[in-house]
Amino acid sequence: MKIILTGATGFLGNCLLRLSYPWDIVPLSRSTGIVEGIRCRVVDMYDSVSINTAIDEEKPDWVINTAAITNVDLCEQERLNAWRANVDVVNDLASACGAKDVGLLHLSTDYVFDGKGGPYLESHITSPISYYGELKLESERIVLEDINQGIVVRTMWLYGYTPSARPNMITWPLDALLQGEPISVVSDQWGNPTYGPDLADCLSELCRKKAYGLWHVGGGSFMTRHQQVIEMAEFFSLDSSLVNGITTEELGQPAARPLISGLNTSAVERELGWYPRSFRDSLGHLMGCSDFKSRYPDLVYGRG
Repeated sequence: MKIILTGATGFLGNCLLRLSYPWDIVPLSRSTGIVEGIRCRVVDMYDSVSINTAIDEEKPDWVINTAAITNVDLCEQERLNAWRANVDVVNDLASACGAKDVGLLHLSTDYVFDGKGGPYLESHITSPISYYGELKLESERIVLEDINQGIVVRTMWLYGYTPSARPNMITWPLDALLQGEPISVVSDQWGNPTYGPDLADCLSELCRKKAYGLWHVGGGSFMTRHQQVIEMAEFFSLDSSLVNGITTEELGQPAARPLISGLNTSAVERELGWYPRSFRDSLGHLMGCSDFKSRYPDLVYGRG
């Protein structure tokens, strides 16, 4: 199986490149470089000709699209750029894949829901409350309705560690707590945090089985963001009293967030026989990763 991977320099892209999986993977990047030991092909994702050329020349079985503007507040404030990255690029990918009988797997989000009744099944009615959610819902429509070989995977609260990844709900709390700094984390947003390596494994299996359609892929623990950080602090024997709860309203972010969210993964569990780790089990897996240990040598591993 040959894969073209967009967004290869991001965290999920890194996780996919780290899989010990029997595929030929071609990562795309806006500039030359090597990611996870693999040389990237330079492609301007805003140029439909560049996208078509890459697909023509590489002849992949699948394109996995992890590229997006995922900063929810930035999408609210810079709507034209957000539409271009999250909808126009997907439309160009879908057109190119559809014309060449190439499968397209696209990543979406729980933000397509209003957060009043999670965890959600794939069949639940969507009702986004942010512009980011609206964009992702439109991108879903393109992949599911405009091509025959489309997969959409909704996921949420992605976390884990790779050396080049941006801060997430593991790394930034760890960095602060190791310095003895107090942090505030929202205590009224519920969901199931998704471990990056688990998600990457599930995506590869969906492609292998040609499981077209819409799937929910989240973690195995339903909790608040505040509970997530507390559990992580206690697992690594850090001072959980430094983790303060705050409401979403008090935080005052530009874009609205779904509060009672979460993704029910029963459908993908039945289809693939794939089951997500619990949050605590994912921490156990993480502490066995050599680069994580190198980044955080002072952690007391697994004694919480």
